Amino acid sequence: MVVPSAPDQSETVAPNCRPRYTDEDTSPLNPANQPPPPSSAYRCALCLLSTCRGVMSLCRLALGTRRSVAVFAGGIAVLSLIAVNRTALTFVSDEVVGTMGTIGLHDLARNESLGFFDRVPRRRWKKMKRLARKRRKKAEAMRARKGDDPSKFGSVSDFYEVGYPSELTCPGDTRVGGDGPGSRWVCDPGRIAKIGSARSHGREIGLGGCLVYSSGKREDGFDFESALLDVLGGEKSGCEIHVFRPGMAVAAPKGLTVHDWGFKGSRMDVQGSFKSMQETVGQLDHGGRTVDLFVLDCNGCEFDTFRDWFQSGVVFTQILVRVHSAPTVINAFFTTLEEQGYAVFHRQPDKISKGDNQDYSFLRLRPEFFE
Repeated sequence: MVVPSAPDQSETVAPNCRPRYTDEDTSPLNPANQPPPPSSAYRCALCLLSTCRGVMSLCRLALGTRRSVAVFAGGIAVLSLIAVNRTALTFVSDEVVGTMGTIGLHDLARNESLGFFDRVPRRRWKKMKRLARKRRKKAEAMRARKGDDPSKFGSVSDFYEVGYPSELTCPGDTRVGGDGPGSRWVCDPGRIAKIGSARSHGREIGLGGCLVYSSGKREDGFDFESALLDVLGGEKSGCEIHVFRPGMAVAAPKGLTVHDWGFKGSRMDVQGSFKSMQETVGQLDHGGRTVDLFVLDCNGCEFDTFRDWFQSGVVFTQILVRVHSAPTVINAFFTTLEEQGYAVFHRQPDKISKGDNQDYSFLRLRPEFFE
């Protein structure tokens, strides 16, 4: 008598499915074809359950069954109240600080950075705030003790290092333009392109897309601006990069718009190819827009123009400026930037000038960041 063979289990499986574990699933990491281990949440739950059982057993031995149950229930109630209270305090803090709608883990950083940081958790942001306030107060105390006169410090480089240090640590800061003297530190350039794209599509407040102003000397070339365009995503990013070179009438590199003038103070009568920031914004029809990045290296014109930056009809998110030497107006320069809500996220001395010139990178924040 012929005994029918057992049906092949694999034949009962639909063609578009396969068993969860098969002989083919063996690997050097799983030679015995074992099921995957339980998840971390499952193991934590088992650990918590076993701990509760142990505590309950100890209470039962020491106090008896009824008292142990009462003590255990009371402990659970206290822990629950603590958790609810902590959640309520966090919610109230978010409600007071947040003004941008929904409440979440990253909303404090998003609010106080004016939408620039959207992935910095609350705890990390508060730590960044404490460190920034500490650094600014320490620098203020040092300037109050030594005075605001740069000559009272050991050198110009010491004045900048002690009196106006870096305050904010920017997640994702990137050196753009290589290691040469024309390179600059930019805070999260990838985020610049994303915010500009969101503005242009109406998902962020503001007019137009990504916009960059970069002003330098005639001999600087376009290495930094070309590298910046690549970091931002190339021409497909939609970023407008306007390059200002006084007296330079050359063909613009691909993706850049070159203007043959530099910047001067609005109250200055300067001969040559120079315009004030107000004149520049008006001529380019950029009034009401956000300049995501403003780069300036003009052999001292920063001290003649800095007040015009905030009366020009545009808002600067990041300002990357090389300050030259330390004239008496230097303290008014930094005070004005602080009053406008800017924090230093990078400072680097210029090696060629032995620290007499300094590269500063500023990011605009809400005043609450330093409160």
